[in-house]
Amino acid sequence: MSTSAETYAIANDESDFVGVHYRATKELVGDPYEVERSVWFARSNLAWLVRALETTLDEPQPGTLVVNHGGDDLRVLEGGHEAEPYIHITNERPDDAAHGGGHWVSLTKRIAQKLTADLAELLSRS
Repeated sequence: MSTSAETYAIANDESDFVGVHYRATKELVGDPYEVERSVWFARSNLAWLVRALETTLDEPQPGTLVVNHGGDDLRVLEGGHEAEPYIHITNERPDDAAHGGGHWVSLTKRIAQKLTADLAELLSRS
């Protein structure tokens, strides 16, 4: 599987939550397909997420980084094949909570680095 194009948008219009909406075109055995995912998390976990992404991008095999706060069970980890590693962001919120349920995105390292910088800028404006 390879990724030929990917984009994201940060949803910042809710006072208590931040969302990352991800879209990619991937290819498996010559057949392209579209992937569209979102992950929502409590704004109070924004600083943690920026640090977790920086750690995962900078350190070899940091393992799964986890925070349980503000209704989030937020996790960041590296996965995929070494030829095209991915950064996974997952969150499991109670079903009856705002943005409840399981959410995840898997980004290439290149786009994860850009997302990390954009989230850090958002944090600096908060």
